[in-house]
Amino acid sequence: MNYLIYSLIFIVRIANADSLDTMSNQEICKNLDSRAVQNCIYLLTTAKGRYPDINMRGLKYSLYYLAENHKAIKSSDCKSAGSPPAITNPCALIFNDVESRFKCTPSRRDWHCNRGSYPNRSNGYYINLCENKIEKFYLNRGTGTSNTFTDRPNKRSTVLGAFVTDSKQQDFYPATEKSIRDYAAERRRGNRAKKVRLFGLHSTNNKTDHMKHFHTSPYYSSHGCPSTGFQNQKYLDLVSQSNTVFVNYGPDKFHPVESINKCDAYNSSESDRPSRPANRERRS
Repeated sequence: MNYLIYSLIFIVRIANADSLDTMSNQEICKNLDSRAVQNCIYLLTTAKGRYPDINMRGLKYSLYYLAENHKAIKSSDCKSAGSPPAITNPCALIFNDVESRFKCTPSRRDWHCNRGSYPNRSNGYYINLCENKIEKFYLNRGTGTSNTFTDRPNKRSTVLGAFVTDSKQQDFYPATEKSIRDYAAERRRGNRAKKVRLFGLHSTNNKTDHMKHFHTSPYYSSHGCPSTGFQNQKYLDLVSQSNTVFVNYGPDKFHPVESINKCDAYNSSESDRPSRPANRERRS
């Protein structure tokens, strides 16, 4: 009798386990473009050795999302305010490890560096599987981000989940008085701020198509956008050549494997579900 009870408990535990954690590298990568499969397996095998602080579950989630959705977005019932385009880049993605901290070397000249890392900069990875390429750079995190990742306006929070980029760039214009002055000063130095629109692919991030952009910025944090420095403009150039997957990955509990295929499976509390966005951008 006891043996039967323990067996049933074991079976239930296996059934409830997140399948992403038990899938092999081959299973995660098998549905990718044929040019990308072997490089995907190689990346999953070697990533921890190349980048010891990389979030492996976040990497697996991002690669699996691309594998399952590059031919057709499975969560097609997710209607964003701007109607997300199809994913036209089957090879590349950006993985933003939102909880990580981008490392730095403390110095008197860089007072933003706190104990070897930037408090509001996370590790971003540009991955091109067809070219067997992975590059690390920084992304700014919203100053309102803590344990809340909300799509509500004026919260200055980074929004989690998968997005697809627009296939064009536009000039970025900030909204606050101070930001307008700071960006104008950058333009005089030859740094023209650009942005790429992000279309949310979950019910909890799909109201942000005109609110959250991937853009260049002179700051060390953001008002919610995954922004980056002017020296990283090339990543905007790369993802805007075609509609590319962009994943903001936070705590594991917010990213069940079901959210890769279902619009409403993204794990967010009811209080943080999206409301109607503000009409004007308020971010840095």
